[in-house]
Amino acid sequence: MRSQHARTGLLIVLAASAALFACGLPGGFLLDDFGNLSNLGQIREGSIYGAIYLTEGVGSPGRPISYLSFLLQSGSWPHDPLAFKLVNIALHLANGALVYAVVRRTLALLGRADAAVLGVLAAAAWLVHPIQVSTVLYVVQRMTELAAFLCLVGMLAYLRGRVLARSGRVEAGYAWMSAGLALGTPLAVLAKENGALLPVYIAVIELTLLSGVPRPPRWKLWAAVFLAFPPLALAAYLALSRGWLDGYAIRDFTLPERIYTEAIILWDYISKITLPRPRAFGIYFDDYPVAGPPWTSAATAAALAGWCAALAVAFAWRTRLPFLAFAILWFLAGHLLESTVIPLELYFEHRNYLPLLGPVLALVWGAKHLWDAASTPGMRRVYASLGIGVGVALAGVTWVEARTWADPVGQVAVWANERTGSQRAQYALGVQYLYAGRYADASDAWARAQSMAPEEGYFDLARLLLACLAEEVPVPEPSRVALRLAQAPLRSVTIELLDNLALQFERGKCRRVSVEGALAVAEGLAANPRAVGGQHEWAALYVKGRLHAVRGELDPAVRALEGADEVLPNLGVLNLQVSWLVSAELYKEALEFIEKGRRDPRWRPWQRMLYPSFFDSWERQVREAARGKGVLIRAER
Repeated sequence: MRSQHARTGLLIVLAASAALFACGLPGGFLLDDFGNLSNLGQIREGSIYGAIYLTEGVGSPGRPISYLSFLLQSGSWPHDPLAFKLVNIALHLANGALVYAVVRRTLALLGRADAAVLGVLAAAAWLVHPIQVSTVLYVVQRMTELAAFLCLVGMLAYLRGRVLARSGRVEAGYAWMSAGLALGTPLAVLAKENGALLPVYIAVIELTLLSGVPRPPRWKLWAAVFLAFPPLALAAYLALSRGWLDGYAIRDFTLPERIYTEAIILWDYISKITLPRPRAFGIYFDDYPVAGPPWTSAATAAALAGWCAALAVAFAWRTRLPFLAFAILWFLAGHLLESTVIPLELYFEHRNYLPLLGPVLALVWGAKHLWDAASTPGMRRVYASLGIGVGVALAGVTWVEARTWADPVGQVAVWANERTGSQRAQYALGVQYLYAGRYADASDAWARAQSMAPEEGYFDLARLLLACLAEEVPVPEPSRVALRLAQAPLRSVTIELLDNLALQFERGKCRRVSVEGALAVAEGLAANPRAVGGQHEWAALYVKGRLHAVRGELDPAVRALEGADEVLPNLGVLNLQVSWLVSAELYKEALEFIEKGRRDPRWRPWQRMLYPSFFDSWERQVREAARGKGVLIRAER
């Protein structure tokens, strides 16, 4: 009966969660949505664009499972965010059900009679917590949700294996445990890279909650292979490759500064988890102050000391207070990739999506412990009233935050007003004005932002693009924009804006800006010393090639794309080169480019599996086009 009540409770929680997050519909697209989903508009142009989208992407080329989930809704881009957000909400509910299953199965292994109750309470708090809003209603963060989904499925498979092994079916148990890790980890990584933390999460469960549960024979050997080796291999790769350190060239902080700042930020996350309050949440934290070293900053020293103390408590009391140890280690494990050395931006609430489960389960266990220890029915009534009050307050904050997401312009206007130091918030306000057709307001917003941050280059670049779309806005001087970009810090949005500028020229919709001016802007970005060898130099050369093609200048167009290819290989660039050469009846040169692409050693493994069919198809098309013109080319490879 208790199990039936738990399932009923879970359904009620899921329904309430769905209603809360539905308050944020339909909303709009924001920030990284545009960079990661922009290629969806090209899918109808041919199957090659699907392959490019899945394997190369704009924002993160290693997430084909996530990109595939967006590809299935390509018909709704860019005018129907509702379709994308409904999928996000459904996935969040599925994850909530999986959280319930993982908690219940874990605690059942401990023989706890309240496993189902704690599972429902933990799932409820995890589902409706307001820190989850910026993951669920921010379309592109479906990547985070999918990685969490696959991690949770992998955990369930592992726990099933533990149950089977404990019942005497050791071989079947190891099969399930191994499958959970061997399949769950790579699949989760293909959704988002932090899926690599699945072995670490399971190790935390074993170190804390399951530390007293008998393990099957040879478990230490198995754990060394499946739990210890993957994260150690990843750590060794990061230590030896060191190429990822180049990412700091486009950041406003160094590696040590990131470590210091993240120590403080993690405590900020904890404060939002334990004491959520309206208007404290959002996605614009690019103005978060960079911390100094502990010998000059009391805040850094206190934050680092606090985490050292927390880790000491977790390991010292992991058998006496397993839920507290679990909360600390699980939370920190979930932040190992995104909140340590990798040169990502400093602050995003969606990084707490799965790590939130640690503190939530500890708080729920503490509440249940107080309930069980209550000496009188009256005390239990007090506890029940407090619990209901906390739940209503939590849901209320989530409701306030979710409603903010329903109005794209109003939402960003609030954030831009609250975070006047956030360049990203000011830029996003202009974007929302643009999509609302308020072009003069968009130009004014970006002009104000440019005056606030004169060292930045992308605000005037945005105004230059806007001048292509709207007659009533002033045109920034392209030479001034080029000079800013040559000296400005590198921002990912610059690539998106430059790409869109080239697109407007290709569509013949940019009559107020000369092609020469646009070429100067691209050359300005290419001249930025911090852009050399990275995506920004690639984007500048790619756009230069397209702009030369607009003017009918084939030779400099092809040369610019060759330069882009030297920086980063890209199937779309190769396709464009081949199509230009064929249009100029340079069939032999087109075949040489195809062969060069076919033999390029820089393709990733899944690209090497997908791309040969495209190269063969292009070769057939080139030879057919040549024969149609009476040109015979000897078939040689």
